[in-house]
Amino acid sequence: MVNGISSVIEGVPLLDDRQQWGLLLHRNPVVSQDELVEDVKRHRLIKRQLQLYASGSSTFNERLLLNHIIIWFNTFCGLEAVDYLMDGMTDSELDALIPFLDYLKVPHGPVATEDYKMAQLLKSI
Repeated sequence: MVNGISSVIEGVPLLDDRQQWGLLLHRNPVVSQDELVEDVKRHRLIKRQLQLYASGSSTFNERLLLNHIIIWFNTFCGLEAVDYLMDGMTDSELDALIPFLDYLKVPHGPVATEDYKMAQLLKSI
């Protein structure tokens, strides 16, 4: 049970901690477990794009990352959605993510550094 909400939804198995957190923040109060799992997987897709950027990969796609982030905030609501997104990210991933949050005007807590190159790339969009 998380914040008084049971981790059992209509007879489905127990959810892991990340899925329970997503359930609390999800905009759809009657989301199915399959939909919830798919929405939570978006975190992995965002992290993968940030890792591609950090490694200097030519397969990095800033527009795809921007789309994933927009969908994230359309799916999960509240300022806690930012914490939920940042959960488990490395410093280099956070440095690359912050310009996207600034670009979308999403309020976020203080972060030590910001990736200047990414900020310039977003200005060109």
